[in-house]
Amino acid sequence: MFTGIIEELGVIQEIKKGVKSSKLLIKSNKVLENTKIGDSICTNGVCLTVTDLKINSFEADVMAETLRRSNLGDLQVGSKVNLERALTLKSRLGGHIVSGHIDGTGEILSLMKEDNSTWVTIRTTSDILRYIVLKGSITIDGISLTVSYVDKSVFKVSIIPHTAQKTTLLTKNNGDTVNLECDVISKYVEKIMELKAQHPEALVLAHPECKSTVLKLADVVGSTAALLKYAVAHPEKSYIVATESGILHEMQKQCPQTTFIPAPPNDSTCACNECSYMRLNTLEKLYDCLKNESPEIKVDAEIAEKAVKPIKRMLEISAQLGL
Repeated sequence: MFTGIIEELGVIQEIKKGVKSSKLLIKSNKVLENTKIGDSICTNGVCLTVTDLKINSFEADVMAETLRRSNLGDLQVGSKVNLERALTLKSRLGGHIVSGHIDGTGEILSLMKEDNSTWVTIRTTSDILRYIVLKGSITIDGISLTVSYVDKSVFKVSIIPHTAQKTTLLTKNNGDTVNLECDVISKYVEKIMELKAQHPEALVLAHPECKSTVLKLADVVGSTAALLKYAVAHPEKSYIVATESGILHEMQKQCPQTTFIPAPPNDSTCACNECSYMRLNTLEKLYDCLKNESPEIKVDAEIAEKAVKPIKRMLEISAQLGL
């Protein structure tokens, strides 16, 4: 995942074109720090895998499908591109959640200066506009931006001087193509609403860490333990479960007669209930940790004392609720 906060402007040094695909050599510096072959770098909003590293550049393959769906096929030697490395557990989420899997492209219709900012008007298709909402987030060529206007054919964003300086957006001209990725939360909400229409009798169970837009659709909000307890106490109902999908197995085990529907369903368009970071905790890693008491993370005593407080509070709340 990415944030849409551009780290660096890269320069296309070489393009090796295949029959339908291509290979890009991109000059860069900052995004190469601690980067290894196999890592992901968001390039103009497209998640590309590093296949080779050189002193001041990296190489990445661009598949035929990516060229069809994005503006990467329009790049030339010397073109500048927006670059961002993938998130780490220590990263700040300064923009919004960006997957690097673009939904399509848009066409710049106009760039209009207003005081120290610039209005950019972009035309795109209805299947993309359906997910764009006023004051919501949109990713344009990898840049996290806020939607300031939207109608049935276009949307607008306002670019501040800092964004203009650090990205390629205002170097574009009318008629140029930009890559677009809609906020994944919009797709998630749509999936839940579709599921509610298909299963009107089902209640929506949601974890409190879900986005507020999802929580507004929920009938019951609680921790995974609380949601499990509620389902066990009301086994006659069917449920749409908006939380980490690992809980579904235990729910089905304790309530075999109840129908549990994951939200969103497992398909290629949205997988918000699959936390990639939680998937990093495997049984093998847990075994090694218990056996070898490693890896060990050392922090200052003051920080450790503060860190324990929310854990104790969580256990207290669980005890009060009988969980």
